This record gives sequence, structure tokens and C-alpha cells, in this order.
Amino acid sequence: MTMQPKYRELLLDDDVRRWFENLKAKSVLTATVALRNLGHYCELTETTPSEILSKARANEKDFRYEFTDFVRKLEKEGKAGSYIARFKKVILSWLKFNDIRLQLTVNIARGKRNTNNR
Repeated sequence: MTMQPKYRELLLDDDVRRWFENLKAKSVLTATVALRNLGHYCELTETTPSEILSKARANEKDFRYEFTDFVRKLEKEGKAGSYIARFKKVILSWLKFNDIRLQLTVNIARGKRNTNNR
């Protein structure tokens, strides 16, 4: 039996595939984790990678506010700051690859700590 990445269907999108392959050129592990995190973000927010780009291009302020609300929701659910911070990192990577230079200035509570340091 061969293990298949949960979010491999995202690679059917040429833009996602190019982003993934660009990351993979430097590190297969980083690329795989980033794809998984992007897929998980899309699942949690009921969106797609292309919708993320459309929203960010249409109104950066609204996109920032939506992302801030997402962070606050996860904090209220008791998610670790390090868990939340990975979404910020992957969204910024995805946007930057698509020439969207957006500041996500949202602070993440306990963003530098892992679950053992609470």
C-alpha cells in the first residue's frame, strides 16, 4: 500500500503545483508540510487556494481582518500558538509566490512556544 498525501488533489491546480515544486526544489519536507498546511487552512476556512488569492487581491484589508478573526478563533479554541503560526507562514508563502506582498500583522498569542511551554 502506498501512502498518498491527504491534500494531493491541490496539486491538480497548476499554480499550487508550481508553488509546491518551487518549495520542493529546496526541501521536499518543507514543500510537503506547506502543502498539508495550505490544504488544512482551506479545509478550516472552507476556501480554496485560488479563492485566497482572489480575496487578497480584491481587498487586502478585508483579507487581513478575516485572517485575524481566524487566528482569534483558534486561540479561543485553545490551539497552541505554534500551531496557529504555521498558517500565517504558509499563507504568506502562498501569497508571495503569487506576487501578493501583504502584511499579516496579526500577533499570535504564544506564537513562539510549543505545547510543552505553556
